[in-house]
Amino acid sequence: GDAQDFGNDSLKAKAIDDRFGCEILLELLRSDLPYDTDFAFVVQEEVGLRGAGVAAAQLDPEIAVIFEATTAADIAGSSGSDRCCELGRGAVISYMDGRTVYDKALYDLAVRICEENSIPWQTKTKIAGGNDAGAIQSAGRGARVLAVSVPCRYLHSPLSVIRRADAEACEKLAFALISALQEEAL
Repeated sequence: GDAQDFGNDSLKAKAIDDRFGCEILLELLRSDLPYDTDFAFVVQEEVGLRGAGVAAAQLDPEIAVIFEATTAADIAGSSGSDRCCELGRGAVISYMDGRTVYDKALYDLAVRICEENSIPWQTKTKIAGGNDAGAIQSAGRGARVLAVSVPCRYLHSPLSVIRRADAEACEKLAFALISALQEEAL
């Protein structure tokens, strides 16, 4: 079903990971992009990153930005690094996860964009999990990768929860990255 309002500034829906990433890509595709770029809507992330590996082998990208949802374990009983990230604190920009070490220049660019544009952001406090970047980074000649994620409670369950403000932060960062990647000599 469709996403529904839930509580204070939240949305609930099934399969937010990775529908959220698809929504960001669709918004970018609807815009007037400043240069030609490829978009890949891939499958089977949870069973070996199969779609991302095939897409990366075919497209052979130099840079790839992955938009997705990531686990927010900000519930009662969790503390410190076990929380990973929190709802309401903005886009999650990862520097490392269980499968990928993200490109430092891309990470720094994303952080700078957020700081300069007052886009709320956070990083993961725990090195765990993974996403399609793991396959893209190591396919073919390899690619420099960045992950931008919306914090999500109850990821991979029949009902996931995200905050609207976090989703908006991810979308603002996505549009700013499109412009910055054209201007920056990374």
